[in-house]
Amino acid sequence: MASAKERAQKLAQEMRDAIRVARTASARARKAGEEFKEILAQVEAEAEVARNVVEYPSGRYECNACHTPVIFMETQREFPPCDSCGSRRGFSGPPPRVLEVIPPAPRKFSAGLYECKQCRAPLALVEGSDTLAPCEFCGATEFRAL
Repeated sequence: MASAKERAQKLAQEMRDAIRVARTASARARKAGEEFKEILAQVEAEAEVARNVVEYPSGRYECNACHTPVIFMETQREFPPCDSCGSRRGFSGPPPRVLEVIPPAPRKFSAGLYECKQCRAPLALVEGSDTLAPCEFCGATEFRAL
């Protein structure tokens, strides 16, 4: 059986290792939070585009995948797949005309970063929501925006 001193040294080493791992995880979490904030603007822009009802005028377009030129004789609400390559990546050409913008549904919590008021654990919310799940660490239900 190991002496008390040896067990204490082993526990001290485990504590140092755990603190080192926690600091590394904290740094990764901070970096992920910064990247999340940057990407969130792109997510919101994509959601805005998805809410717009658009019409593409007739004219010359080019497939975004194979760059084959295509002429649409009629206005289009959405592009068909490319006849040459079958891609659904869309076409480049005259800008679309926005017919209607559907406003987003109001939400109690908008997309973003939140922090648990009790244990300060972070929560990343990609889409707006009326409710937040309880904190994964302490079970609290109150959060504040970061």
